[in-house]
Amino acid sequence: GTSSDGNGFGGYATLYADEGSIDAADVLVDASAVLGSGSGGFAGIEVYDGTITAEAATLVSNGASEGGEVRIRVETTEVGGSLALASLNATANGGDAAGDVLVDVAAGSTADFGNATLTSNGGVPLSGEDGIELDIVGDLTPGSLPLASSGQVLTKARPTMFSIGTNPSPGWSW
Repeated sequence: GTSSDGNGFGGYATLYADEGSIDAADVLVDASAVLGSGSGGFAGIEVYDGTITAEAATLVSNGASEGGEVRIRVETTEVGGSLALASLNATANGGDAAGDVLVDVAAGSTADFGNATLTSNGGVPLSGEDGIELDIVGDLTPGSLPLASSGQVLTKARPTMFSIGTNPSPGWSW
């Protein structure tokens, strides 16, 4: 959203499955504020012991000044969550500062991103967290996973299964 003085916050938008299931063709979760000096909000997909399946998922939290936060979380409290996407595009760009793209896959949970692109670009990062962070304890299987950030890219893969169908772009490693 944007206020009358041109400032705004993208708000909150989340697709959430808690012990249930969601099956969709295309999913768009957008919490952007691109007018004035707006800051992106929070856009997320969260699965807790449930299942989300989609052909294509797009998560956007762009801001005219600062990117917001995109969070993909697959958690477990009892039986494990499952996220299966044929394609994923997650973006948290800002004009002056990059936002965050955060991916968490808990132990006992699985995520298949298909062909995925994670992007967090903007001027100078505001803090040590701005950029892309993968925290994988469960199973993550992307078909391809290009990561682009003007901030930092942090991967924390603990004892887990992390497999990828294609080689990373030059300069990147798994």
